Amino acid sequence: SMKQYGMIQPLLVSKVETDVPSGTKVEYQLIAGERRLRAAAIAGLRQVPVIIKNPDESTKLELALIENVQRQDLNPVEEALAYQRLINEFKMTQAQVAQKVGKSREVIANRVRLLDLPYEVQRDLSDRKISEGHAKVLLTVKNPERQRHLAVEVSSKGMSVRDLEEMVKQEESYKVKTASRFVDPELENYKKTIQDVLGAPVAISGSKEKGKLAISFYSEEDLERLIKRLTG
Repeated sequence: SMKQYGMIQPLLVSKVETDVPSGTKVEYQLIAGERRLRAAAIAGLRQVPVIIKNPDESTKLELALIENVQRQDLNPVEEALAYQRLINEFKMTQAQVAQKVGKSREVIANRVRLLDLPYEVQRDLSDRKISEGHAKVLLTVKNPERQRHLAVEVSSKGMSVRDLEEMVKQEESYKVKTASRFVDPELENYKKTIQDVLGAPVAISGSKEKGKLAISFYSEEDLERLIKRLTG
C-alpha cells in the first residue's frame, strides 16, 4: 500500500538544532511512526510527510506510548501495561486514557484489570495459551493459586471459555452451599488457610472435637497436584 498510495498518515517528529563550527546542524527526531517509516524505506520512498512538533521529553514519551498502544499486534497484557503506564506516569484517569487512544473507558478498565492476575497467568495470556475471555473468567476467582492452576487446565486441555465458566460456577455454587451452614469462626479461618495453601475448594463440617474435612478436585491432574501438596 505504501508503493501504491504513499504514506497516508504523517510521521510525528521534533526538530533538533545543534551548534557546529560551520553553523547550525538541523536533524529530526522521530516521536511516532517507526513502523510506517520502516515500511516507507522498504517501499523505496525517498520522501514522506511529517508533522513537526517540539514537545518536552515527557510529552514525547506520552505521544510515543499513545502511538504504540494503537498497534494491531500488541497482546492484551502489553496493551494493559501501556495503559497503566499512562495512568501512573502521566497521572491520567482511565477516562482520559480512553479519550487519548480513541477507545471506551470500559475497554481501558477491562484491560488494566488483567494486571491483577498472577504473573504466570499474564504470561500464558501473552503467549496466547489462554484467551482474554479465559482471563476475564479467572479474574472472578479470588484465590491466586487457583487462578494459576485453572490457567494450566485451560491450556493443557484446550478448554473453551464456556467450559471454564461452568467449572468456576460449580465451585462458587459449592462454596455458597457450604457457607450457608453454621461453621465455628475458628474452623472457618482454618478452612480459608487450607484453601489458600492448596488452591482448591475446602469444606469443613462438625466441630473442632469431631468433624470432616473435604477437599474438592476436578480432574486427575488436579488430584495429583493436591496429593503432591499434601505429601510435600
